[in-house]
Amino acid sequence: MAETHQVHEIEEDYCAQLGQLANKLKGFLFLGKHVEALQHVAAGAVQPFNVAVFGRMKTGKSSLINAMIGLPLAITGAEETTATINCLSYGDGDQLDSFKVHWKDDQPESFPLKQLQSGWNGKDPDVLKRIQRTSFLELFSNVPRLKDIHIVDTPGTGSTAVEHEKVAQQFIAGQETDALVYVFSSVGGREMDEDALSEFRKTCLPGSDPYNSVAVLHKWDETYWKNGGDMDDILAKASRLRERMKDTVADVLPVSAPLALLAKMASPGFWEQCLAVACTYAGEAELKRSLLNETLWNKKDEQKELWTSAKQEYALPWASFRIMLREIFRKKPGDAVMAHTVILELSGMDAFERMLEERFFKQQAVIRLRQTRARAQSVIEQAYIDINSELTSRKEQLKKMRCIEKEVQTPELKSWLGNEIGKRGDEQQSLETSYLEIDEERIKLEQKFDQKDDKIEVVRWLDSQEAAPLADVRDLIMEALKNSHLPEDGELRAQLRRRVAELRSSPDSSVREKAEKLNHLLINLS
Repeated sequence: MAETHQVHEIEEDYCAQLGQLANKLKGFLFLGKHVEALQHVAAGAVQPFNVAVFGRMKTGKSSLINAMIGLPLAITGAEETTATINCLSYGDGDQLDSFKVHWKDDQPESFPLKQLQSGWNGKDPDVLKRIQRTSFLELFSNVPRLKDIHIVDTPGTGSTAVEHEKVAQQFIAGQETDALVYVFSSVGGREMDEDALSEFRKTCLPGSDPYNSVAVLHKWDETYWKNGGDMDDILAKASRLRERMKDTVADVLPVSAPLALLAKMASPGFWEQCLAVACTYAGEAELKRSLLNETLWNKKDEQKELWTSAKQEYALPWASFRIMLREIFRKKPGDAVMAHTVILELSGMDAFERMLEERFFKQQAVIRLRQTRARAQSVIEQAYIDINSELTSRKEQLKKMRCIEKEVQTPELKSWLGNEIGKRGDEQQSLETSYLEIDEERIKLEQKFDQKDDKIEVVRWLDSQEAAPLADVRDLIMEALKNSHLPEDGELRAQLRRRVAELRSSPDSSVREKAEKLNHLLINLS
């Protein structure tokens, strides 16, 4: 896409200059770790976009990831399961039957996928030892989206297993990510969620705004059964969460990952079986009585067969199974395709994936650029603190040495002190001069980026305007931004300006604000 190419060029330019700044900081030998950190940021241009799925233990993070990719790849279960950081990447062929362990103390090693459940899951002493040695696991799927997006599954915070909690906290302390999906359970303490989110954003998403983060209200299936199938009740809970967490996440949507995974994986034969069973009931009350518990449901062979298939082939929990059957009974879809559509819609996955597409995937280049800058600024600020501290310390040492020099009577010692003071004074002057030069370069770098900031905002805005009046000239504007000049065709120029004038008169203040920025850019491009 044109806008992605445009922002990639800006990020590459910014990272190249960051690298130059890091090289100049090498003159301060005590800044070794900051130079390394800045070089790491500078080397990260146009890397895969990382989306971290995060939340407290047992909220269903791994289930959500499985539903997103349509495969039961991440480990799930009733107990605490995810004990490692798991990165989902694109793969094909033999990769799909294996996973790769990135060891802390050795080279990466591949294992058959069937060993994942037993070898890296649970609290067995051998498993915990293996987890201690593991940096992260890399799992593979041939879902096309994973070619330029990495999904990171994280251990839940608040774990009762010490090693699980340690891995989660290490992830928070050391992982860089570009965007966040936070998973709420439909029950639980909001204060704990707020604390976990705050800590994550401070360390993994420095300098970001809520736009980088969305949330999922998960595990609402039982609530949906008890409230009689009132989705408005579930949506209201999500809305209250959205309002409470508005400073941390941009949106909150209810999603049932088990239903979503079922909808993506189940065969036409399974849906036909669901329709056949639902048709045996004359009324909803009778169906609900049969679904009160598994024992009642399993009294009929065809019903037991359906539940066994759902549980064993698609890992569908009982709470999800019974609302699935009730929904099919109510909606009475005419065939297997329609039944699949009904359950996919109920799961909320379509709405969630549209949100991810609009907020993250379409705008990944802009988000990455903003995060690159925030990380660089964080490193530079700390380097400046250390430089100032070092210069102040050296000034104090020189001051003390000069005081001592006045008191010394021995000619040899006085001469040595004089030479040492002169040498240290020269070093001090050299460091201060280098500091000023580096500061000038940093200021120029930030000013240059600030000049492009309006362009980046317009790129983000244009990317969300496909259905707006600007859609028919969107590509033309992107080309103008890319080439830094307007097209030569006078009629096209006039068309651009007419569209911008319309948008500047919009009743929507946010549209008027963006249109003013776009108008300013077009003036500069003339």
